[in-house]
Amino acid sequence: MNEEIEKRRRLEEIAEWKHQEEIQMEERRRREEQEYEEWKQKDEMEFKLQKICLGAE
Repeated sequence: MNEEIEKRRRLEEIAEWKHQEEIQMEERRRREEQEYEEWKQKDEMEFKLQKICLGAE
């Protein structure tokens, strides 16, 4: 009986650990996506600025 309880507790710990890992992976994916969007926006702004500067010359 004790073995069953211990086995169930261990399985619950593993399930919780996997759940936390999934949450962390999702947060990392969102952070990387946000960083990419910020980089992309900055790159587009720099390109527009270069076009403006070249048009003024």
